Amino acid sequence: SYSTESGMTGYTWSIVGGSINSGSTTNTVSVTWNTTGAQSISVNYTNGNLCTGAAPTPLAVTVNSLPTASITPDPAETCAGKALAMNGNPAGGSGVYSTHAWTGAGATSLSSTSSQTPNFTNNTAGTYALIYTVTDNKGCKGSDNITVTVQPKPTANAGGTGATCTGTPYTVSGASATNGSILWTVQTGTGAITGGATTTSPTYTPGAGETGAVELLMTVTGAGVCSTSTATDIFNLTVNPLPVPTITGSTSVCLNSTQSYSTESGMTGYTWSIVGGSINSGSTTNTVSVTWNTTGAQSIS
Repeated sequence: SYSTESGMTGYTWSIVGGSINSGSTTNTVSVTWNTTGAQSISVNYTNGNLCTGAAPTPLAVTVNSLPTASITPDPAETCAGKALAMNGNPAGGSGVYSTHAWTGAGATSLSSTSSQTPNFTNNTAGTYALIYTVTDNKGCKGSDNITVTVQPKPTANAGGTGATCTGTPYTVSGASATNGSILWTVQTGTGAITGGATTTSPTYTPGAGETGAVELLMTVTGAGVCSTSTATDIFNLTVNPLPVPTITGSTSVCLNSTQSYSTESGMTGYTWSIVGGSINSGSTTNTVSVTWNTTGAQSIS
């Protein structure tokens, strides 16, 4: 904006190196300078005595070039929680830069909003807009904008707990993983992962005679900018020992006599078999009634 004395008439403005936006017949004009270097603006008017200036009065104006800004890296991508170094890369203008300013939705994720080279860190996946503006010592500004993409970190859920018996393979169910590749390993136990080591359903085969607690480690490793990020979880498996039933009852009996035999109570799947006799009742319970109908060495199991 440029002004001259008010209260006059016949205001006439002229400009070199720019354009008048408004006010060309008033005492104040709005000007846009669009050419660098030595330029000028001049004005003349008629005063209250109806006298007009002998010549327009000029004002010399130096139009300075604008600085530029270029944000790197571009494209900008990082992993959730991982710092990404940003650079405003100012150039041009006076070559001396007085301020650096970062604005936009992603500015709160920067280590500094007034540094040329701040770090960007955000724990939440998504996209975040950044605008970088540089001001040189002539007061001229340049800017650039960019969108930072934050990729999600991997997650791991091993699925909790399970139980199997000695010698019986166990397949995990209920596990889940996101944003990465899976690998199962045996943390504690004498057995091995015998299938599905890179899926959510690995199979563990107990070692020979193995009993007790087994820990299976699920590791999920990210890719790309998240390749150094991992998530882990433990599946706790109990390998229970096999039962060894005991039998109580007479071991010396008479031909055609009926005897009762028992094993531990409170179990399921009772299965009795006999050589030299017949089972009268209780073949699916913990107590059976037997009639021995053959002499000599016989057996019940």
